[in-house]
Amino acid sequence: MINLHLPPYTHFCIIALLGWINIFTNYRYLLGGQKPTTADKPKLFTKPQGVLVQLGIIGFCSMATEGAMFDWSGVYFKDIVKAPAALVILGYTSFMIMMATGRFLGDKIIGKYGRKKSLQVSGIIISTGMFTSVLFPFLIPSVIGFMLVGIGVSGIVPMVYSIAGTNTKVSPGIALAMVSGLAACSPT
Repeated sequence: MINLHLPPYTHFCIIALLGWINIFTNYRYLLGGQKPTTADKPKLFTKPQGVLVQLGIIGFCSMATEGAMFDWSGVYFKDIVKAPAALVILGYTSFMIMMATGRFLGDKIIGKYGRKKSLQVSGIIISTGMFTSVLFPFLIPSVIGFMLVGIGVSGIVPMVYSIAGTNTKVSPGIALAMVSGLAACSPT
């Protein structure tokens, strides 16, 4: 928006308008919640299960990667890649476009290959993207690297939350709270 010389107020108004249009258009598709029964009354504190801690750590690493991309991509492209001023945002933009694309395609990929394989491949893709950006600090390889990181990160948090929600030893709400509590400790 800076390159388009659009003031922040106008930019935020456009985003707010698009958000409200999205809400009004899709409100009818929201699912209703279930009211808890007295038998489902949760304890004040529950010891987290090992699998939920592991999922929280995976979520933490994914969110930390997203935060690093948000916070440092501009600095990396400006100081290391030496991108022209108009292209400094290219790293983060390419990361976000691929992350959004991955979120749209995630369900099909998980349905085809399963969650475990998808998580493993996502880790490999993220590592490959990071190594590409670091080993070849030039504009095109760095953009490709950031795109790989975006596609790799895209499905991790939704997969982690989905797995936590299917936990059979604690209620889905508590499992999600445990996992998201650990994952949210990331510096994003």
